[in-house]
Amino acid sequence: MTAKEYLNQYHDALVEIETLTEEVQRLRSLAEKITVAFDSDGSAPGTRKTDKIEECVERIMESEEKIKSRAEELSKIRQEVYDTIVKVQDSKLRTLLLMRYIGNKSFENISITMGYTYNHILKNIHPQALMEVSKIMKESM
Repeated sequence: MTAKEYLNQYHDALVEIETLTEEVQRLRSLAEKITVAFDSDGSAPGTRKTDKIEECVERIMESEEKIKSRAEELSKIRQEVYDTIVKVQDSKLRTLLLMRYIGNKSFENISITMGYTYNHILKNIHPQALMEVSKIMKESM
């Protein structure tokens, strides 16, 4: 695994959790739209709609469990990535890594915040920071 792939694990996990969260919201919305029609005597005419509601509830519960499990993994990944980044000795490189891979900032935003040109960040500082992470990763093995 390259340093960039390693560092991007955190962002990838966040995107997955957001996707699962949106799915839960979509399923809840769908479940709210499904209503059980009652006969004039107050009894439900069949179980078709009830089955749909139960199916939606089951899917919501499964999705929520996936989110919870993935959130736990994300927490571990985040801590591991953060622990690796803070081992970088050069504060300029460390700041860039934190902003990019933990803060999910664009290189444009990073260049403005750090006071360097976009090209300098992209062609010099970022590659140097990735090399430092690669060294740390090799030492950890």
